[in-house]
Amino acid sequence: MRKDVFTPAVALLQRLSMPVKMIGLAAVVAVPLLIVAFLLVADDWRDLQTTEKARQGMAAMREVQALAHAVQEWRDTADVAAAGVAALGGAQQQAAQRAAAALRAVHERLQAHPG
Repeated sequence: MRKDVFTPAVALLQRLSMPVKMIGLAAVVAVPLLIVAFLLVADDWRDLQTTEKARQGMAAMREVQALAHAVQEWRDTADVAAAGVAALGGAQQQAAQRAAAALRAVHERLQAHPG
């Protein structure tokens, strides 16, 4: 029974020349190899895109951190000015300007990259 199953394949291979058999064997090996290579490259491309998005996110977080620092500095000077130290009025204005600049930077980044 087992011989009957392989008889057509054996007959075909006996009729083919050696170069045709080698080309067929190369195709049987090359096609899965090419498919796997394509899948690996596609996976690496997705990883590269994810890394780029993470890098952009880190840049945005640096700007948000600078905004938080500027707002904290402004609050500190506002607290001291509210306590009656009038000499810090200029420092408070400078801190407010830095906070406004940091807020503009964050706003511009969000406008440029809404997602």
